[in-house]
Amino acid sequence: MKKLILFTTSYPFGNHETYIEDELLVLSKNFNVEIYPLIYKKKSKVPRRVPMNVRVHSPAFPISKLQRVILFFKGLVHVGNLNVIFNDFADFKVYKNPINLKTWFLHYFHYVAMLGTSQYHDVELLDNCVFYFYWGNGWPMLCLNLAKRRNRKIFIRLHGSDCYLDRNSGYLPVRSFLYSFADYILPISENIKNYIISLYQVDSSKILVSPLGVRKVESVNVDWPYPSGRVTIVSCSNIIKLKRLDLIIEALQLLDGDCVLDWVHFGSGDDEKRIKRILNVYSFSTIIIQFRGHCQREEIYDYYKKNYIHGFLNVSEHEGVPVSIMEAMSFGIPCIATDVGATRELVNNNNGILISKDFAVSELAALIKESISDKSWVVKRLVSYNFCNENFNSETNAKRLTLFLQH
Repeated sequence: MKKLILFTTSYPFGNHETYIEDELLVLSKNFNVEIYPLIYKKKSKVPRRVPMNVRVHSPAFPISKLQRVILFFKGLVHVGNLNVIFNDFADFKVYKNPINLKTWFLHYFHYVAMLGTSQYHDVELLDNCVFYFYWGNGWPMLCLNLAKRRNRKIFIRLHGSDCYLDRNSGYLPVRSFLYSFADYILPISENIKNYIISLYQVDSSKILVSPLGVRKVESVNVDWPYPSGRVTIVSCSNIIKLKRLDLIIEALQLLDGDCVLDWVHFGSGDDEKRIKRILNVYSFSTIIIQFRGHCQREEIYDYYKKNYIHGFLNVSEHEGVPVSIMEAMSFGIPCIATDVGATRELVNNNNGILISKDFAVSELAALIKESISDKSWVVKRLVSYNFCNENFNSETNAKRLTLFLQH
């Protein structure tokens, strides 16, 4: 079998990039896979289990910042395409914006430091293989040094945070070069495809929309009325500011006394203390709020399977294509979500409700209340389930991607 070099941010170390796991099961049946993570954190030195014919290399960047600086000086002798880097600096007038200047410097620093790693020297001369960069940031900067080889193809996947300029203060370095150098670009949504064609004039013939996916669930519960008499809504995300959990709390405060419901949130993060301080300001009489913290994917799935969940909430300020929504839909859970990124490729008025990014809290509260008493919501359960299985089945999408990587 041909060799596939999979470049990740940290997978299989740590708790992130969990959606790679299902895809890897299919890839490993068709390639000899070698995974090159870029970083890991102090608490994630033990990798997760991977299929038998998958080899996992040590993360390229050490935890110590001092050691990364040493790698930077080692990498200086290997720097290539300086004209691309500094032309980008001048063309976008990076020096005029402190945030963009910092972005440019960090990308340049990490690029040079990568050149000082043993992992770079392992892969730079590889031939007769596939280079699969799972993200558009980080590892793809190596393309500045990689030579085009007849028997090596380069694929770059794009998710949203690694390509949308409005999520990166309006600037990402050397994008035009990276997109032109890669043999193929793999955006996870039509929205991203159209975005890079419009902004960077990327040739559409070298783009394949390759959606993420989730495992198929065998059946969905469509009982009415609610079996327990209480309504349960869920959300699942890192607790960070752009997820705007404070707006959910404010909406629930407006519903308190009118609706008897539970809100369960899966996830933790840097904004958790602030969110819990906001919770302490309010008192709820008919609403119960539970923060479950970080949970393994199987634990979340088990909760979805064993509990009758009315709806899923996602009020993010930005998104790519939210896997958390796919997971909910795979269990027949309709979603109320903000119309950001490519969320509209998942959620519509047939399987849930899309609301504007700048919604009023009272609007969110009204939609939740209306959905609880609306019997057509049961129909949305079936539509959600079927739509997810037809469009976001992880095995189906991974097989399609694998065939493309092989061609």
